[in-house]
Amino acid sequence: KIKVTSHGESPDFSQIPKMAWQWPCWVGASYNLSDRTSLPHADLREALRSYMASIAFTDAQLGKILKALDDLGFAERTIVVFAGDHGQNLGEHNTWTKMTAWEHSLRVPLIFRVPWLKQSAGRMHRGMAELIDIYPTLHELAGLGSSNLAPVDGESLAFALNEPDLPGKPYAFSQTQRISVRSLRGEARQKKFGMSAFGRLPAEADEFFAPSCYSSASDLEWMGYSIRDASFRYTEWYQWNQTSLQPIIAESTPAELYDHSSDSLPFDPDHYEFQNLAHLPAYREQLQRLQHALRTAVLSWQGLSGEAIVV
Repeated sequence: KIKVTSHGESPDFSQIPKMAWQWPCWVGASYNLSDRTSLPHADLREALRSYMASIAFTDAQLGKILKALDDLGFAERTIVVFAGDHGQNLGEHNTWTKMTAWEHSLRVPLIFRVPWLKQSAGRMHRGMAELIDIYPTLHELAGLGSSNLAPVDGESLAFALNEPDLPGKPYAFSQTQRISVRSLRGEARQKKFGMSAFGRLPAEADEFFAPSCYSSASDLEWMGYSIRDASFRYTEWYQWNQTSLQPIIAESTPAELYDHSSDSLPFDPDHYEFQNLAHLPAYREQLQRLQHALRTAVLSWQGLSGEAIVV
């Protein structure tokens, strides 16, 4: 059964920052999508059907790999990790592909199979995890010792494989960039990057933003940083200093806060992150807590220490 989103319209930009949304460039050039038009229901169902087919194909290939390990006699002494490098927007918020700071883009599968840890087989760890945790986790599971581990930002999740019910680390962080469609459609950039799709977009797209895998750090205009804990996602959008290549952390900056405290399994991408709570007084305590943690982390990534300061 194919369930299409019931939130296929563009966001209310009086509630959600414009840079949080990405103009549906990769789909829009062919289907004339915009901030006011979304994919027709029949086309949306076909897109989802195709996407689900790709998942089924991937699942079949994984089965071949696991069978090969078994046939070769390696299955019981081989760690297998299955992960995705990004999620996928499938029409929610009237946007597509990846590179948003919403759960649809950021949530990925992360599955470890460690044959000699029988107690964790088939169980789920509900704490926070990041893809940067894979390397230190494998390092520990392989018994290589902490003294041989190169300095990395990730943390080992081996504890969760030994005791899946432990709470784990408090936060997971994500980051994505934005550049205006007006900048991307410029003639010089089209020639440099071959991004002719932007040249076919309507003029009203110029006031919106898109990610660009082809732009250099000195071309970026906004950077989105997101923090997720067990109950909330909080995101801030900072203007990007194209000279120092650092975010400008202003006291008042576009922000998003989403409540995940009532999430349940199975994962339903149509269930949440459609109402921005950042401006509601009832959530001020949660916002301030996550804002402090996020800004402190961002400053530390820039090589700064101490309390999160603003300009």
